[in-house]
Amino acid sequence: MPPRRGARRHADGDMVNCEQVQEQLSAYHDGMLDAATADVVRAHLATCPRCPTILADYERLDHILAQAPRVAPGPELRARIFSSPEFREIVRSQQPGAVTKTPSVPVAVSPRARLGPQAARVWLPVILLIVLLGGTTAVISKILASHATGPAYATCPTLSGGQRLAYRYGGTLYSDVAPLVCDAKAQVGLWQVSPDGRWVAYLNNRTHTLRLVRADATLDHQVTLSAGTVQALVWSPDSQRVFIAQADVGNAGGVTLSTVDTIVHQPQRVAALNAATLGSENDSSTEAVTLAGQPAISPDGQFLAVALKGVSGAYAVAFFATQAPTGALPAHIANVPSGFPIDALGWTFGNQPILTWMAGITRGNAGFGNIPHVADFPNHKVIVFGILGDVVAAALNPSSGQWAVAGANGTVTAIDAATGAQTPLAQLSGVTAFIPSPDSAQWLVTSRQALWLLDATGLTKITDKLGAPTPAWSSTSRIAFVADGKVQIVQVQSGKVTTQAADASGVGTVAGLAWSPNGGALAIWGSAGVATVAPAGQQQSFAPHLASDAPQWTA
Repeated sequence: MPPRRGARRHADGDMVNCEQVQEQLSAYHDGMLDAATADVVRAHLATCPRCPTILADYERLDHILAQAPRVAPGPELRARIFSSPEFREIVRSQQPGAVTKTPSVPVAVSPRARLGPQAARVWLPVILLIVLLGGTTAVISKILASHATGPAYATCPTLSGGQRLAYRYGGTLYSDVAPLVCDAKAQVGLWQVSPDGRWVAYLNNRTHTLRLVRADATLDHQVTLSAGTVQALVWSPDSQRVFIAQADVGNAGGVTLSTVDTIVHQPQRVAALNAATLGSENDSSTEAVTLAGQPAISPDGQFLAVALKGVSGAYAVAFFATQAPTGALPAHIANVPSGFPIDALGWTFGNQPILTWMAGITRGNAGFGNIPHVADFPNHKVIVFGILGDVVAAALNPSSGQWAVAGANGTVTAIDAATGAQTPLAQLSGVTAFIPSPDSAQWLVTSRQALWLLDATGLTKITDKLGAPTPAWSSTSRIAFVADGKVQIVQVQSGKVTTQAADASGVGTVAGLAWSPNGGALAIWGSAGVATVAPAGQQQSFAPHLASDAPQWTA
């Protein structure tokens, strides 16, 4: 017989499922399990997509209860408890040789939330006290509700689990066809789904607040921000924190970065970026500083890098430790020559992530730089590779740690982000973009109206009728693109390319494509609606909504 859903096999050969682990999570959270049981729970949490969320709820509730006001009950409450028949029955059941008698208190237990024998013995007195203290529990419920949802916020019905497509439409957020934000007064601005797909951070432009909401429309939290326009939202890789970049109205046109976690919900400032960050030659109190693109967080979540721009044309790359003390200034790591805008900033994957950037490609040249050992902060080393002339396109593959660079003369070259070593890849004129495969073994290359597959064996043409938007590559080696106004899906396997049409009916003129993280569905949005299709091309869902920006997948 196959194991039940959620089961995990451990070294001792026993099958452990989510239901069994969830019975132990409270004790695990409190450090009350024996070492062997704790190891089993820990191993399950490392691979299970559901149980870590429940453990996070325990941590959140502990924090809420720790901050809740303490209320001293009156003396009449003690009399009610200790003179009640239910309490006397509990005392008798604890005496040696006593037979436990089930109290006549109706308690409805859901089959999916049934307590085990040990848990029942622990919680029975608590259930009785809850019945006795109904008024007090109502107060506690209000306290918890005030932390779980912001004031004057209309909660949405809970949504089902699993991957769903979130998108912004008409000032609110939707998950497939259901609303994810049900406050009629909300005006959603910037928004971002967490890497694990379980949280959505969004700005309510009408109230200048940040909200964190679960992807199933539960546990909505409101965070009041300081003054200053929000310029970017960036989640940490572990989905526990979101970083916020704001214009600093009190820092001579600078930028501040703060962080909010999914448990505490209180913003903490971690960096202030100002004119001094641009370097001594541009250190002027009147120099306005703004972000030049999206901040980039390292794969291990330890460092956040930002590209900066000054009104005088000065550019810089800076980074700081995400756990730095409040108000700590980031380290200035590199000046970029005047007139060389920063075009791309990113991190490579691996045990020692490398911070790397490219500048100047919009001016027909490109300079590449990196910091190979960020962990040596503040004794880091900066390497600048120099200037490459006549660059027309470039992109970083974080998995392989290489830049793909195309020159105006048609030469396609790989540049190692750690060493700067160059390796010729191919000869192709008119290159406009590079898109790396998830496994870093291949590139998609767009050239005028042609789409090419570039790997170790060379170039393979996929189509010469490519249209907008940018092609999308799934984690299962499928490529989605638009040719002759129709969405096509290509399966790349063992060097063989198979093309099939995707049902994008109702979407109108296609504006964007995005695969779900597991490659199980393709999102297509356009001038008339949003649709999802299966990898084989069949349409799964359709919503007649015009997405304001690129939809994102939740889990």
